[in-house]
Amino acid sequence: MKNWIRILTILSVLGIIISAFLTYSYYNPNTSGLCNISETISCEKISTSKYAVFFGVPVAILGIFFFLISLLLVTNLNKNPNSTAYLLTWNSIGIIFMAYLILAEFLVKSICLWCTAIHLIIIADFILMFKLHKKNN
Repeated sequence: MKNWIRILTILSVLGIIISAFLTYSYYNPNTSGLCNISETISCEKISTSKYAVFFGVPVAILGIFFFLISLLLVTNLNKNPNSTAYLLTWNSIGIIFMAYLILAEFLVKSICLWCTAIHLIIIADFILMFKLHKKNN
């Protein structure tokens, strides 16, 4: 279980770091040059689209919030191993929101590589939590 918690912690921290960078890029659009490869691979195109804000809050800030809550829930696994259901539920919400974000990329006709990294982290979190939850129940 300790290895699972370690991996989930690392994924949450990576999610926070990437989301913080995306937040910085949202407020400073000219800084996402590392990802502006073409018209179809452009973080700036995504971060300046109408989909970069959800109910008035930049999606990247929601990402920081999501991964901070994930980190708190993972930390709680040390104290209460039976709380995997909470983290699995939280990760399910992340999967649903990720589907919205992928749809947004499709509508904007561009891919954000940093966003894709976030999507992969959310998928990995979900798979690991699903397996851990199944193992504990």
